[in-house]
Amino acid sequence: MVENTTYDPWGTIKTGGTKSKFLYTGQENDSETGLHYYNARYYDSHIRRFTQPDDIVEDVYNPQMLNRYTYVNNNPLRYTDPTGHCWGPWSVVCGAIASVAIRIFQPVVSLVTKIASSPTANRVVQTATKAQSNPVVQRVENNATRVVNNATVQKTTSNMSNTTKSGNITISTERMTHVLDSHATGGSLSQGKSIFSNANEIRDLIRNAEGVDPILQNNGRLRRVVDAGRIIGTDRETGEATSTYTVITDIVNNLKTAFPGVSK
Repeated sequence: MVENTTYDPWGTIKTGGTKSKFLYTGQENDSETGLHYYNARYYDSHIRRFTQPDDIVEDVYNPQMLNRYTYVNNNPLRYTDPTGHCWGPWSVVCGAIASVAIRIFQPVVSLVTKIASSPTANRVVQTATKAQSNPVVQRVENNATRVVNNATVQKTTSNMSNTTKSGNITISTERMTHVLDSHATGGSLSQGKSIFSNANEIRDLIRNAEGVDPILQNNGRLRRVVDAGRIIGTDRETGEATSTYTVITDIVNNLKTAFPGVSK
């Protein structure tokens, strides 16, 4: 036996988990974000939810299934979800459901494409173009432009933008421990990973990332890439010292991980 890995019922690693990337229920684990890849979507064991909604609702009469982010009907001790779409007794028919959905939607897409390219649709577009060039329409557009350029409107828009960009990052003890174990010199899980040179300054580096505009990733997480202006650690991808580091949070700014370099 190479390693013994233990989890809580929802998949959070309690011990082990360093020798293989295939962990909870045999699914691939992303070491940088801590998410499990279930083929169709990502699962977060810390919030016990998928990060994307399910495309398939197996039973509309079951209230538990109407929440399309839940994992295995909130019963991980009994069920698994091998595809990210269907769990338990539904997993055997999941492929058939997806096949039927494709046969239904593909003709619809083809029909919409034909309608969009038809002469009638083209005439509608031409009519709309003529309407747009009408002097009355142009005067309305000019008035709208003046409203947008109004200083009060611009100030309000700027305030809204600043509210969206900024946000305090919540650093829990659990996630800070994860960063120290995985990305600090001497960390128990740090072998082969990007490493911060000074563990004592990691919390301050994370705080400095709060003023950086986050980028929404496909897995639903927010990524902030920061240049500290000085060497802060070693990037695993290049094997070289770097001044750049990445901070990953969930959509409400709860810290997930932080590491030197930029994730690919």
